[in-house]
Amino acid sequence: MKQNAVGLANICILSTMVLVMISSTVCLYIGQDDVLKNRFPTNIEIQTVFANKEKSEAVSKTVNQKILESGYEIDAYNEFRFKTYSLEFDNKNRVFHHSSDISLSLDKMYITYMIPIESYNINTGSDIILNDNEVAIYSPDDIDLSDKFNINDKTFYVKNIVENPNFSIQNNGSYMKLIYIFVSNEEVIKDIHKDFVEYFGEYYDLSYLIGFDVKETEEKQVELMYSIRDELRNTDEYKNLSFIMYATAEEKLDFYAIYGGLFFLGLFLGALFMMATVLIIYYKQISEGYEDKHRFHIMQQVGMSKHEIRKSIRSQVLTVFFLPLVTAIVHILFAFKMITKMLEVLNLTNVSLFIICTIATVIIFAIFYVIVYSLTARTYYKIVE
Repeated sequence: MKQNAVGLANICILSTMVLVMISSTVCLYIGQDDVLKNRFPTNIEIQTVFANKEKSEAVSKTVNQKILESGYEIDAYNEFRFKTYSLEFDNKNRVFHHSSDISLSLDKMYITYMIPIESYNINTGSDIILNDNEVAIYSPDDIDLSDKFNINDKTFYVKNIVENPNFSIQNNGSYMKLIYIFVSNEEVIKDIHKDFVEYFGEYYDLSYLIGFDVKETEEKQVELMYSIRDELRNTDEYKNLSFIMYATAEEKLDFYAIYGGLFFLGLFLGALFMMATVLIIYYKQISEGYEDKHRFHIMQQVGMSKHEIRKSIRSQVLTVFFLPLVTAIVHILFAFKMITKMLEVLNLTNVSLFIICTIATVIIFAIFYVIVYSLTARTYYKIVE
């Protein structure tokens, strides 16, 4: 009985590994365009840290001049200034504050973008006006800030809950929630920062970001990005600024290579574990066949027909044989949420796609499992008979 249990447990573990490995890597490979869009929301992005308003406007002018010179048609253009904090939200007291231990409060953590309302108005054509103690907010996640809240000991009243501004915010694989808090001006952000100096250091200028799509070929998109980069690097006015730039068309080559490698690795290891599963099943059938051979003859001697014996054995074998497969599927169901969280770290947030890939993998593996059973069962019956 102990040997039988060990064999079943090994088959169950290997089956679970096959299902997890193949379903997750296939999902990543199929959904890599979704992942790419999450990671790189626009074709081109230019970001600089610690740029005052005058420098930001100068960078904007330079970038727009290079776009104009290119003659390319631009879409989804957006630019904004911001400060980013990782803050914990205490829903009971409605307070944002710094958390000393992020690992204990991940479900309460928010990547918080503090943005002057001017940036929102420019990008959306709105004309929202805020007082220093008023804010406008947007969050794709579930958070109730319909009245007022505190950031440390500072109270802010929610004047507007705005629509998605579609800023070029990269999803860098963070599993924290996201919120935009729009304030009246940069001075409010400076005042908020005073409470966070201990954790985030002294206040410097806001970061500045420009993102846009280019309705041209990928080669021309990359060409435009390098043209803008060279202009910014060679202009004395920007010598003290640090720039981060990307063109999605260039980044996706490395991106596809990484996810293609993961796909190959998943299929390779999945096939390896399937081979191990087949060998264990085959060995189990043979070893149990020799053990059951004597019992088979005893059952014949007490008057049971071969048909009755075969039916009895088939019933027991089917129950025991398919138990690991059922248990492996149960394991997948319980681990589903954890696996989706792991995929979120890799920027894959399409849960529906993962469900489809998991179901397809389970069906294909179950068919393979039945075929293996049919082939090895023949050997078992030959031995016992």
